[in-house]
Amino acid sequence: MLRALYSAASGMSAQQTSVDNIANNLANSNTVGYKTRRAQFQDLMYQNVQQVGAQSTQNTQYSTGLTLGTGVRIVATEKDYTQGSVLQTNGSLDMSVNGRGFLQITQPDGTIAYTRDGAFSLDNQGNVVTASGYPLQPAINIPAGTQSVTIGADGVVTPAAVSGDGDRATRPQACRPLRARRRARNACGCSRDPPRIARSTAPGRDSRAPRRRRSFPDRRR
Repeated sequence: MLRALYSAASGMSAQQTSVDNIANNLANSNTVGYKTRRAQFQDLMYQNVQQVGAQSTQNTQYSTGLTLGTGVRIVATEKDYTQGSVLQTNGSLDMSVNGRGFLQITQPDGTIAYTRDGAFSLDNQGNVVTASGYPLQPAINIPAGTQSVTIGADGVVTPAAVSGDGDRATRPQACRPLRARRRARNACGCSRDPPRIARSTAPGRDSRAPRRRRSFPDRRR
């Protein structure tokens, strides 16, 4: 009876953790670049009440054993890196990551972090920063007097009203999902493995930009 209560209690605790994880996913449904997490369940240790092949009598043996489980637990939450949908915006600096990749930013302590949040803006010095004020790495500065900014598929940022070749934008750099350590403010740290190069598109956030519909003249008379 006590074993049954302990097993049931472990199941309730694991399900409560799973519900907490689902609630967090729902709470971040409007968070740009957020990736949902799935709870990973695992059964606990088993108790061997009767070993397979044990002597049942002097001349016979048990053909099957008796094993009782002790419950369940959650061992991990796996992040789902499926491509998200595009949110169309009117921001000239809003970008989206096409495929597997991250945008590289610099944190206040000087370390490098990675994010898929493409909602960028300018600080008081003209640097392209995230909503939390973290600058891109390498930094991109938009000169004063720029009327508009064009971001090419190759990552080149071109100011419309300023002469020059333009600054090259930070290409989204991918750290392997299993190596990523989740941090607050839509960023994650990455260790050891060299990043991969991805491509970005604009406008839009977090995924591939939608195709434009072609218009054809009406041929009916």
